[in-house]
Amino acid sequence: MGRWYIRPLADGWWKILSPAKVQAAAPLPTEAQAFAAAYVMVGDEGGGELAVLADDEQPCCVHQVPPTSSPYCTTAAGFGEDEQRLAAAHIRCR
Repeated sequence: MGRWYIRPLADGWWKILSPAKVQAAAPLPTEAQAFAAAYVMVGDEGGGELAVLADDEQPCCVHQVPPTSSPYCTTAAGFGEDEQRLAAAHIRCR
């Protein structure tokens, strides 16, 4: 468990960062896609927090993520309605 992060890149894409902020996943084109993918990753790793970083590297929003009941069996691409629900929840907190 730990705090994972997503943050914007200069080109408008989004990056997912591990708790130590040194290992990044592949960049994703939208904040919603990065949020959904990170949510899956955090759940697969036993749950924790998902923080959205602002341009100044400070968290502007932090979400609690529960552990996944079937780790590594879900992909963000397969979220569909859940991705939209997660993105909507995230946008409301900003």
